[in-house]
Amino acid sequence: MIVELHGDLSCCASFLSKTWITRCVVMMKAVSFCASLLLALPMAAAEKGASTAQGASQQMATAQAMRSVPKGATVVDTTCKEIGVGAFNYRFQCAVHWAQ
Repeated sequence: MIVELHGDLSCCASFLSKTWITRCVVMMKAVSFCASLLLALPMAAAEKGASTAQGASQQMATAQAMRSVPKGATVVDTTCKEIGVGAFNYRFQCAVHWAQ
């Protein structure tokens, strides 16, 4: 494409080129941002879960809950609470939270 500039139109050509450069830079930033979101999506979609078990002791309840964690999963948190089941009798309920 051949463009002929006459007199005062030379300033318009420089303005247009600056506008297009600005638009290209903005577009490149937008594409970069979208690409980073697509790369982060698999990390956000990591499978998470929890398994719960009860036992006569905290160690037994935790061990039972750990048996339900899938292979290759990483244990993120373990919580336990006492449950009263009679006069001076307690059981423990433990939850193991994991991520894959």
